[in-house]
Amino acid sequence: LDYDKLEKAITDELNNSYSSIDQKVSSVDCPEQSPSPKAGDKVECKAEVGGQTVRVDVNVKDDDYNVDYETRDTLYDLPTVSDT
Repeated sequence: LDYDKLEKAITDELNNSYSSIDQKVSSVDCPEQSPSPKAGDKVECKAEVGGQTVRVDVNVKDDDYNVDYETRDTLYDLPTVSDT
């Protein structure tokens, strides 16, 4: 599994997803497993977005390391409330 490629793909996807609330990914960490994951295995990655952790579940689809991934956490842009 090419972890650098996976982390870049997750970064690109999350940056696209969170562009509407003006948030960017500062880091993605997918812990390398030894031995490498096989088809059907899951890997949990963590992305740092706007100072918050977003967990990403990665599913290895086949022995060529094609993957699907989905976020387990979602960030929202909540307006600041003031009592003036």
